[in-house]
Parts: sequence; C-alpha cells; structure tokens
Amino acid sequence: MSVVVNRASEGVISVAARKRPSIRAHIQIARPDHWIKNIFVLPGIIVAFSLSPQPADASLALRLFLGLLAVCLVSSSNYVINEVLDAPFDRMHPTKSLRPVPQGLVSLLTPLERWLERSSLNVYSAHYMAVFRKGGV
Repeated sequence: MSVVVNRASEGVISVAARKRPSIRAHIQIARPDHWIKNIFVLPGIIVAFSLSPQPADASLALRLFLGLLAVCLVSSSNYVINEVLDAPFDRMHPTKSLRPVPQGLVSLLTPLERWLERSSLNVYSAHYMAVFRKGGV
C-alpha cells in the first residue's frame, strides 16, 4: 500500500491510501455478473432461426454459444471503458467511489488495454462466426 499526497486548493493537503491493483478488481470492472442480461439476445435468434428454411445441425449450438460469448465480451469491453471514463466523477460519489477504478485498485492503462483486447477479440470472433457460417472453417 502506498500513500498518495494531493494538494487540493490553497495549500490544503489530503492524504489518501492507495491500494495495490489486483486481478479480482480487473475481473470486477468487466462485470461478468451482468452477463446474465445478455441471454435476452437469444429469443430474437430463435425467432429468426424458426423463420429460416435451414435445418438445425450440430454446429448451431456451438455458433449460438460463441455468439453469446461475443455479446458478453462486447458488453464487458463497454463496462471497462465506462469505468475508466467515469472514474473522476465516481471518486466524488458516496457509493460509486467504492468501485475498483476510483479506489485505485486498477491502473488506468490496464483497463484501456483490456478494452482494446476485448474489442479486438470481438472483431476476430465476428469474422470467425461469418466464416464459420459460410462453411469456411
């Protein structure tokens, strides 16, 4: 734990204890506990599939799983970038100041790296799903 000294205004000094970054905090800002909401994309897929003349095959379950995983990664990348952008305002909020980024449990560079990583993975998975659907893989 390190101590950070900030000069506020007019020479007033505030001392805040900053905790060390942790893997748990990095997972927490991705909000995997919110992934359950992504299941609501499945009814639309089911309706679209029921209107399609294509017969169900064994790869359908895999494609649905990979598609749902891609949706979860997209939502996580948005949560991560939102945490970084809102951190300065969250520090002043009574409950949001307890989140990992405002507390200093996550460095600002790491969430941006995670966002870029997840966004790249999402683009790759979308490309893979398009190729997989066409029978190229």
